[in-house]
Amino acid sequence: MHPYLQNIAIIAYVCAMGLALAHLVQRQAYVHRLAVLATLVGWIAHTLALVVLAIEIGGPPLGTLPNAVSVVVWVVVLLEMLVERQSGVTVLGAFVLPVVVVLSLKSSVARPVTLAPALGNAWIWIHIALALVGIAAFVLNFAGAIMYLLQERQIRHKRPGRFYHRLPPLETLDRWTYRTLALGFPFLTTGLILGAVWARTAWGSVFAFDPLRLMPLFAAGISHKNAPLALREQLAADEGKVREILRDLVGGGVLREAVILSTCNRVEVYGVADVPGEARAVAFRHLCRQRGVEVAAVEEVLYTHAEDDPIRHAFRVASSLDSMMIGEPQILGQVKDAFALAQGCEAVGPALHTLFTQAFAVAKRVRTETEIARHAVSVSFAAVELAKKIFARLAGRAVLLVGAGKMSELAAKHLVEQGAFPIYVVNRTWARAQEMARALSGTAVPFEELEMALAAVDIVITSTGAPTAVVTRDVVARVVRGRGTRPLFFIDIAVPRDVEPGVDALPAVYRYDIDDLKSVVDANIRERLHEAQRAEALVEREVAKLRARLGDVEIIPTIVSLRERLEEIRTGEVRKALARLPAASPETRAAIEALSAGIVNKILHAPITKLRESSRAGAHRSWLAVVHELFGLGRRS
Repeated sequence: MHPYLQNIAIIAYVCAMGLALAHLVQRQAYVHRLAVLATLVGWIAHTLALVVLAIEIGGPPLGTLPNAVSVVVWVVVLLEMLVERQSGVTVLGAFVLPVVVVLSLKSSVARPVTLAPALGNAWIWIHIALALVGIAAFVLNFAGAIMYLLQERQIRHKRPGRFYHRLPPLETLDRWTYRTLALGFPFLTTGLILGAVWARTAWGSVFAFDPLRLMPLFAAGISHKNAPLALREQLAADEGKVREILRDLVGGGVLREAVILSTCNRVEVYGVADVPGEARAVAFRHLCRQRGVEVAAVEEVLYTHAEDDPIRHAFRVASSLDSMMIGEPQILGQVKDAFALAQGCEAVGPALHTLFTQAFAVAKRVRTETEIARHAVSVSFAAVELAKKIFARLAGRAVLLVGAGKMSELAAKHLVEQGAFPIYVVNRTWARAQEMARALSGTAVPFEELEMALAAVDIVITSTGAPTAVVTRDVVARVVRGRGTRPLFFIDIAVPRDVEPGVDALPAVYRYDIDDLKSVVDANIRERLHEAQRAEALVEREVAKLRARLGDVEIIPTIVSLRERLEEIRTGEVRKALARLPAASPETRAAIEALSAGIVNKILHAPITKLRESSRAGAHRSWLAVVHELFGLGRRS
């Protein structure tokens, strides 16, 4: 019944908006009367819808975000009708009703994100009432401000437009905006303060509400660790496909929230669902169907993380601890892109937003507090790292590229990124030399002038594929005599080697071949693995912190219920005692109140302390059950 009444209200609001805009343009009295009538019909239908919803859920219609927005709309329409009747500004609806329609449509299609789980405290109702009035007043203030700007623009330009005679005088609008601001600001501010006080009492902290505890979270997928490259290539999806899959999964109600991470080394789904196992199966069936992959092939290697494990896994993935090459920088950017893509599809809610923003913070700490990404683990990067050990700075160092190998070209590009310049290219094929020179913004040099080029540069990268050495010891000896003490660094990536092994015996000449570079890479990988151990410890500490925070969130409602239960007993017994002491002085009454309050605090100290200790130890659930049973707090939700 509630959805039908809600739809009737929205239709009436849309009609009222159209009529109000028509009245603004045509200024005919009957159009305004029809707009007022349609607004009233919509508001009555809206009122009935909220009443039916309250009856259906057995409480106020404020438990989800769409319902709360609907109540805000109801208050805004009520104030709009009252203000229009009192002020006589008949065009007000033309500026307020579009906002009403947008909010109504948004609330009707939004997913039901659960808000505060406890609405039984009187303070929270005062907070809600004040906030609703404050928000409604600001909506009216916004409408008045728009009208003021339109009217002032027409007056200043001295060209009265279509709305000149329809809008109120500037003084009236100024007074209007002042009054709505004067009403909305204190109401909303007081409401927010009371809400913060209530949150502090109910949760122990204004920011203690954590969606990760309230919503079942899971992570599932395949990666380079358990799935062959062929299967990963089949399952990987581009951005367009990922958008389509996310909208189907979240829009179809399979998942409340979802993020899909699709790279060359992993395809993972992070999701929030009432039944995680079922949602995971549906998500990957959908993914397999989209990509034309057999579900059975994926199910064989699919891994799933639940409870606290998704937190740890997300932290490790973002920090590159789960990557094929530990410490590689690309994965963090890929995770951020996947998160942004899911946000653009409106597939991210409070749980995944909390998880991924925390994961990004942990990844940043891993990068800054460990040296996991410092040591080069590719041959081309290792060459650049070695060059930095020989030269104080690479900026302005001349580079000679001999040959046209891909790895040597990549090393040259890395050197250019570090400021090396100029770049010379020597190749037996002149066209190939010119092509590579253009790619590196360098200069092509004829092969016959190789010795002359060696004399002019500081770093030489060779990768020719020639069967014999291209750079001999004799050639380098002649070059060195004219260089003085300037170092000459050879990076020989060719197999067979292009530079004779004996050249590094010459003064100020250094030569590293492919095996030397791989030795450097292997040593750097060992250093990264050592740093990875420090990073893993940091991740575990962050997971423990988040788990402890979530544990505190879970025990806070029990502590609040326990305190309220004992306070209820205390006040009842004090009332009985004072009824038997009608002649008791104010001092005696105050002493009895203080004594009883002190006894309650002493009784509360032990169970609250034990609950907090068990929460830190991760064993709070059994103690929660004991406290509920002993003190008759009822069944825990």
